[in-house]
Amino acid sequence: QVQYNLLEGFGMAIYDINNEGKAVHGNGYYDFTSNTSNTSESGVAETKSINNADQILGVYNGTPAYRNEGVWTEFANMDSNYEYTLYDISENGIYAVGQTSNDAFESWPFIYNIQTQTLTVLSSDLYEYGAAYGVNNDGIAVGWMDDLPTGTLRMPAYFSEDGTISLISETGGEASSISDNNIIVG
Repeated sequence: QVQYNLLEGFGMAIYDINNEGKAVHGNGYYDFTSNTSNTSESGVAETKSINNADQILGVYNGTPAYRNEGVWTEFANMDSNYEYTLYDISENGIYAVGQTSNDAFESWPFIYNIQTQTLTVLSSDLYEYGAAYGVNNDGIAVGWMDDLPTGTLRMPAYFSEDGTISLISETGGEASSISDNNIIVG
């Protein structure tokens, strides 16, 4: 059986939904069952991802943050040389991933360990740019790296918290999600 709910209006695109039908859109929360949407709390500028424990990844007071049990906590130890685009939080709420950017046109994937407050920026002289779109409970992230010699050739890749970058293919593409069994799609 399929149920279709239509959300109309600017900023209503759903970014992520969990198994209970709780979802996030640009700057708020959506409940599929009641088909209602609410604006996020004061100080929250963006909501990006939600897991099955209702932990939410977003931007709070201008800083990457996550909400756990209704309380927003800003990420500590973030490199102030970068701005951050957020993409995903792991189901166990330990890891967050996204993409960095700065004035020097550097754009790299990152993994942030919420428990240890450790930021890993996955930069490399072998590539031009990259991003991390998904992460599993082991902290393995997936996304892409851009080929340095040719430029603008996105190659699907996976990343480890220790800084390891592994290409899946050199012919182009992106990886968008990874399961806890390390199955990657994209």
